[in-house]
Amino acid sequence: MDRPSRGSLVPARALSLAVLLVLASAGSAAAQAGPGPGGGACRDDMARLCANVPRGGGGVARCLQEHEADLSPPCRDAMAAHRAHRDAIESSCQAELAGVCKDSGQRPRLRLQCLRTHKDQLSAACQKAIEAAPPPAPAPPPKS
Repeated sequence: MDRPSRGSLVPARALSLAVLLVLASAGSAAAQAGPGPGGGACRDDMARLCANVPRGGGGVARCLQEHEADLSPPCRDAMAAHRAHRDAIESSCQAELAGVCKDSGQRPRLRLQCLRTHKDQLSAACQKAIEAAPPPAPAPPPKS
């Protein structure tokens, strides 16, 4: 089977980072009370639009993206902020994602975890982008 070209992997990597960042604040943290990104900005939207989507694996983030036109303004703002973080990480950490974190796979949580684990090996620009990203969400509970 042919491997996809590097150009076709960039959107997948960007989507992976987007899913991670959205889940970091709009996914697990949205279950908590409080306004604003990471404090429940998308909680009501998740309940209204994505109630039947299983948690973990990026399904909730995809659901919110698919329903972007139906999101509340606070959730839409939180999603935009996380896209900005995703773009900053993607552009600032290209070398690190292709180098020290190349074996972390395509799972967004593992890719960001790799970058954070190897912080001392990152460029200054990548470190700055990682520091600006929301803290990682807790891992979803194991599927039974």
